[in-house]
Order: sequence, then C-alpha cells, then structure tokens
Amino acid sequence: MEQSLYPVEFLHFGIHLKFELTETGIFLKICVVNFSVLGLFFHRPLALNLKAQPGENVTLSCQAPDGVDIEWSRTDLEELQYVFLYRDGHIDSDYQHQSFKNRVELKDKEMKNGNLSVILKNVKEEDSGTYECRFKAAGEGRRKRAFIKTKPISTIQLEVADPDPGELSGCRLNLNSLTGFYFMLEADPEQTLCVD
Repeated sequence: MEQSLYPVEFLHFGIHLKFELTETGIFLKICVVNFSVLGLFFHRPLALNLKAQPGENVTLSCQAPDGVDIEWSRTDLEELQYVFLYRDGHIDSDYQHQSFKNRVELKDKEMKNGNLSVILKNVKEEDSGTYECRFKAAGEGRRKRAFIKTKPISTIQLEVADPDPGELSGCRLNLNSLTGFYFMLEADPEQTLCVD
C-alpha cells in the first residue's frame, strides 16, 4: 500500500524590519517576527471493506492531524455533493447530499487526537459504495463550494445487504443476571446457539 506525505501548514513565518537612516547611523525602528511550523503528516492511507445489514450504524474510520477541515465523500455522488463536511470549526450541511442529512455525525465531536471518523446511521442498501476521507489545514483559502482536492487518507468500501440465510449473522454479548455473561451466536434465523 502506498504511503504519502501530506503537508499541513499550521502557522506562518516572517520577519519584518524597518530601518531608519539618521546622521549618526542606521537604527532598527520596527521589528515584527511571525513564525510558523510546516508539518508533514506521514500517513499510510487506510483502505477497508465493511459489510453491514440494513438498519445498522456503521463507523467510517479516518485519522489525521488536529485542527483540520475534513470532507467525507462517496465516489458516485455528483460534484459539489458530499456525505459530511466539517470546516472552519463547524459542520457545513449546505451541500450535503439529501440522503445523508441527519444520518451522519462525528464519532468524537471534539475530534481529539485527529479522530475524523464519522458514524453513518441506519444504513440502507443504497448506501453501498466507496467512501473517501480527505483533509486540509483549517482556514486555508478555499472557495465556499470547493471540494478538498487532496488524495484520500481513508477509503472505505461499504456493502449493505441482508445476510444470506446460511451465513453466520453475528455474535452478541448478553448479560444474564443469574448465570453471568454468556455469548449468543446466531447460526441462522431458526437456530440459536448459546455458549456459557
């Protein structure tokens, strides 16, 4: 899998000097120093295949530096439509595709440690597709309607479908107050196997 370096500019650097020439010499009149750090975020793009059943909630995972704008898109959506966009410190739903409105939220609302993952709620078969996460340093010049034009740092292929009748559909952890914890394995809709 390809590894990439993503430049992220956090601050700016500059020195502004103003000199005054007098009969006795040159004097520094004004000195303003600004500085910045240009960080390189080393990242191996994440690629996942997820399967879900209709009605489930799915986490689309993405990790990047703190203090960035993020965009989640799906490759088959028209330009200027997206799954989720967070920029300038808030969620921007102006150009969010209608089918995702009120169904997508940040997994960690504070995005601590660069967690840009989102939860897609109540998935449907129409949600199947390829999802991509991109980021850009917050506040960098970008037009209101412009997509983030960087390589995706996370690509997730989501397949939403009802389970096959013979397919193992899941494992749940249930608490029984008399016997303690036990696992319930569903072999198919007609049979249930419990292991204490």
